[in-house]
Amino acid sequence: VPGLSEAGLDLLSQMLTFEASRRISAKTAMQHSYFDDIDPALRETN
Repeated sequence: VPGLSEAGLDLLSQMLTFEASRRISAKTAMQHSYFDDIDPALRETN
């Protein structure tokens, strides 16, 4: 993906893992370093 940061590529790779048991969960994905610049209150999941 042109212009995507290294952290973004890492997250995308983890999200696109074919084997579901090895794929990153939505909750864990929201804690990824790619989202470090976003207000933590906006990253909270229920």
